[in-house]
Amino acid sequence: MDTLQDVLDTGRLPAVVTAHGNLISLLLHHLDGRPGFDTWATLTNPDVYRLMRPSDTWTVERIWTD
Repeated sequence: MDTLQDVLDTGRLPAVVTAHGNLISLLLHHLDGRPGFDTWATLTNPDVYRLMRPSDTWTVERIWTD
């Protein structure tokens, strides 16, 4: 979460953050509570998510369709 906060603190948005599947599934679990392993098992390569924080809550949207 510190990395995302660092990106927000720069004020340079929109921004792109990249990671591998394990970190992505952990991040999504932290942001919206989805199951880590189940999320990891359904990731595709590549996979793209849009993370938005309009208020104190994160919104996660999968925008890649294969």
